[in-house]
Amino acid sequence: MDIPKIWEYLAELVAPLFGEGGLNLAFLGPLSSSLQSPMAVTFIAAVFKELVKSKGDVTIVERLWNTANVQLDSILPKGADIDSFVKDVNLEFLTKFDYSLFKSNLEQYLRGTQCSTEEICNWIKQQTKGEINVAFIRALATAVTESAIDGNGTDSKLNGPALKSRTEVLRKYVDNVAERELQFLFAVQSIVTQRQHPKGLIQGIFEILYDSNVVSEEGFETWVNIDEPSEREGKALSLKSITSFLTWLKEADPESDQEIEG
Repeated sequence: MDIPKIWEYLAELVAPLFGEGGLNLAFLGPLSSSLQSPMAVTFIAAVFKELVKSKGDVTIVERLWNTANVQLDSILPKGADIDSFVKDVNLEFLTKFDYSLFKSNLEQYLRGTQCSTEEICNWIKQQTKGEINVAFIRALATAVTESAIDGNGTDSKLNGPALKSRTEVLRKYVDNVAERELQFLFAVQSIVTQRQHPKGLIQGIFEILYDSNVVSEEGFETWVNIDEPSEREGKALSLKSITSFLTWLKEADPESDQEIEG
């Protein structure tokens, strides 16, 4: 046996175990746990390379990785250089965060339990790398808002108390940043459009976002006036649905604590 290629030979034996109906890639961690750190890294890298080679399509390996629902640092030895590893195997998707999966899991988590702001934030922290970008805000906004909506389609009803109870979480991540506020409103627009514009839904959501200081008056004004080609779907109907809210917003004293009347 060619000793320098031992990891390649082992990978050829192990790789077929991972696939549709086979082992989850998360098992690579326990599988290599008895090896010393440098050897474990080399072995895991060899398995990924062999998977790409044997499957003949990197997208298949990416799908297997997404199905595993783990982060790379959970299968590599502690202290391993993740950036060097990704560069070695030439598979950038290994550190690409699946925001769609995060969104679904967060909504499920919020619907399934009564949790405090601290518990929600800790859950989010465990699931993400801490980067607050456009994709994160859209996923967060969608998951939290959807978790406070009951019913389907035009029969959808807002659970106001549920959404209000989560606004502290939203304030933490939106944090008065104009672009985040805009992306949040785009996400709400998309939700309402997908549900075929149920009566009163978008206005109810907007009122809570404004009253709870998640989105500022300037944030709403930006959303109203901006013409983003990729966000045009449902925009006209959304605007039509909140005429009274926008009128109130223009007439209200910015310093007033007056409640928005539905």
